[in-house]
Amino acid sequence: MYLVYAPEGGEEQRWEYKPGRLRVMEMEAIDRHTGLAYGSDFKVALLKGQTSARRALLWTFLRRQHPTLKYSDVDFYDDELRLERTKSEVEAAITELENVPDGDLSPEDRMAALMVLRQQLAKARRTPGKSGSLAERRHDYAVDIAALLHIPPSEQDRLTVDQFELCCSQVDKAREDMRKHST
Repeated sequence: MYLVYAPEGGEEQRWEYKPGRLRVMEMEAIDRHTGLAYGSDFKVALLKGQTSARRALLWTFLRRQHPTLKYSDVDFYDDELRLERTKSEVEAAITELENVPDGDLSPEDRMAALMVLRQQLAKARRTPGKSGSLAERRHDYAVDIAALLHIPPSEQDRLTVDQFELCCSQVDKAREDMRKHST
């Protein structure tokens, strides 16, 4: 996972965040400033986007370059700081979500979460100048096509390229509508 800080008018900075690779002093400082236990609560809060968790992690990485930086001096606009998962992390999250028992998660919540994860996966796979193979695209869109358009994966293989592209554009529109309504 990466913490990406892109301050307005400044240069983007990127740090690889490995939860098990912070020093004890850093973890204790995070505990003190957020009131969250680093070993459990902090990690969950960070993934949920809690502001104090995001701020504390940014402060931790910035202090490695500027040891005298105060926590109170770390200020940013919401859209200047983001967490980016690696491709393998997103794939693992999708697998984990797909294995959650039906009674533990509503179909709507599952579909919404899978759509968000599929968007993240598409971004993680994207290489400048490359759109990915048809097989990769079929894999990336299979769950959303099944959920939104009620076309089971077994029938998706029979779609022509044009039909598949039409399905993808409908899924993309639904994803965009969902993104607009969630902000």
